[in-house]
Amino acid sequence: MCRDERGKRRADRPLPAAGDGLTTGTNRRTVLRGAVGAGLALSVPIVVNAAKPAHKQRPQPGDVLAHRFGELKGQPVSPAQVPTGAELLQAAGKDPVSGVLRDGSRLNGVNVVRLEAKVLDDQTRPLAIIDDQSGEGIVAYSSVCTHQGCDLTQWLPESRAFKCYCHYSEFNAAEFGKPIHGPATRRLAILPLKLEGGVIVVAGAFVGKVGFKKKQF
Repeated sequence: MCRDERGKRRADRPLPAAGDGLTTGTNRRTVLRGAVGAGLALSVPIVVNAAKPAHKQRPQPGDVLAHRFGELKGQPVSPAQVPTGAELLQAAGKDPVSGVLRDGSRLNGVNVVRLEAKVLDDQTRPLAIIDDQSGEGIVAYSSVCTHQGCDLTQWLPESRAFKCYCHYSEFNAAEFGKPIHGPATRRLAILPLKLEGGVIVVAGAFVGKVGFKKKQF
């Protein structure tokens, strides 16, 4: 066969139609590049929600309840240190393994008070530490008002209430933190407690939402 005939036969072959997939080198390279890119994307881990640093985390089950301020800051709270009368104890969770005090956020604050056990309602009593001999109970609540997030630093023993001096909301500590006065309409979050080795320990996560809900405009 002469060279002209071979050239003629090659010229007579139909060219591949556009979009025939892998029939051309350009299309083959494009698909391979796409496949490699997809493989790389699938192999790279995506971190959606990294854990907060320990000192910014809410009190965790098993944490020791520790003094949040003052000379005793970071030391475990014993039942005998919870005051009576018109005082409250400000505390925070402390990791018993690392020793980290979870005071890196204002929302982690806990107010601890002493009440007569007989006044605690059925929702509050299981989350409190009850001393059968003295007839007293110890309860802990979030220290942040649910109205606009002010700190609750006042305790009214006569009404068994935490009082917010920003807008005068009050929350009943004997009745599951329900609001009893002021603009607040949502109860305080309560922190379950237990007694271990003579110190107060966190028995579970906050029951209820901590802080206030921002309005949507």
